[in-house]
Amino acid sequence: TATDALTAYDAPTTIVATGSHWLAPRASLILELKTADEALAAIDDALSKNPDSSLLHQTRGAILESAHPDQAIPAYERALQLDPDNKQAQSALARLRPPKP
Repeated sequence: TATDALTAYDAPTTIVATGSHWLAPRASLILELKTADEALAAIDDALSKNPDSSLLHQTRGAILESAHPDQAIPAYERALQLDPDNKQAQSALARLRPPKP
């Protein structure tokens, strides 16, 4: 279950992992199990440890989309600054930005 997965992420033997490939899915699980604010706190904590992670900024954008859509665009833009090939951030920005006339 998602609860078991979150418990595994938080286990002492796993906590040593600090890479964005571990922290982003953890924040997504928190969003599924708890609230957007708790997930946002988790991703912000992860970003304090790894501020140059495109994946973490993209995940922050996804969390913000559900709670504060107007704040998601800067997170996705930062993800693209760090990795211009980030397809998920590109797709999200295309969806969130109004079409240009």
